[in-house]
Amino acid sequence: MIRYLIQRPVAVLLSFALLLGLGVYFFNKIPVSLLPTIDVPRIVISTSYPDHTASEIEAAVLKPLREALLTTDGLIDISSKAASHNGTISIVFGHGTRMDLAYVEVNEK
Repeated sequence: MIRYLIQRPVAVLLSFALLLGLGVYFFNKIPVSLLPTIDVPRIVISTSYPDHTASEIEAAVLKPLREALLTTDGLIDISSKAASHNGTISIVFGHGTRMDLAYVEVNEK
């Protein structure tokens, strides 16, 4: 086989050039997206409660919200963090959850 290829260097070079040309052509045809269209299965709720401590925000705002959101469909994890004057709740959903419907459900609660 190698002897056959050595005796026909022009055919080998043309085959290589053809494969290289096809590779470059199809490489340029591959779509590239810097921001692919995927749904990130996470919703972050941020609340502002001026002139209150973190413990007051946790008790008055975050705890009732967290308890209401526990019944959301597709929920995997929920966490909250309170600081002075504001609080955040992070909700993580399972893979494949339709985030448009999850957003509507969270917004209703």
